[in-house]
Amino acid sequence: MSHSVHSFLYVDYLVKRKELEDHIAQKNSIRGYHPIGEVELQERDIMSNGQYPFNITKEPLHGKPNTFVDPDEKPYCFSLIMERDTDRDDSWGAEHFVVTFLYADGIATYYQLFVKEYSKAPWIFLLQDHGFGCNYDCFGRGGLLDCIIRENHCYPQYVICASNTRIWNGYKQIKDVSPVYGGMHQHRRDLFVFCPAIVARSLEGRSKEQG
Repeated sequence: MSHSVHSFLYVDYLVKRKELEDHIAQKNSIRGYHPIGEVELQERDIMSNGQYPFNITKEPLHGKPNTFVDPDEKPYCFSLIMERDTDRDDSWGAEHFVVTFLYADGIATYYQLFVKEYSKAPWIFLLQDHGFGCNYDCFGRGGLLDCIIRENHCYPQYVICASNTRIWNGYKQIKDVSPVYGGMHQHRRDLFVFCPAIVARSLEGRSKEQG
């Protein structure tokens, strides 16, 4: 195991806090690990300047962004500290890691946190469309998230992309890494790496077409 990542962000506006806490309380909710601490977070903890104006003009494919949000659910954000079970060793995974759960819209969160607040893309990103439905736009190529990433040049270095999702332009598959399977329908997921040269060629081609 490379132990490359020790902090994860999970964003979902369909999972209510009680449902999430009930799942976490189950044994092996995260296989091979158990929770040892929790840190409650407020908006000011992750966005010290508050929310930024959303200046992307592309219209969503499937209605308004808040169509599927429960207005009665109180937004939440907390970090869960996980520790490896004593019957596991380094070959299983890191001794500790953190998962931050955020009740929010994934596309808007990418824009607010990575594009605006931190001005830095996540190191690795899991890209899969229609994992549980209720998405107002696709996450893959041609969707609103793709538009945000391209217009702001905020590309993750690595992307784990599901077989049912179109990878963003600028990425090439790493062939010698074995795929994994996951999500609601156990789609195959392959690892891709960002290649600036691919983006440059694409921009050059568009420039010639326009010229």
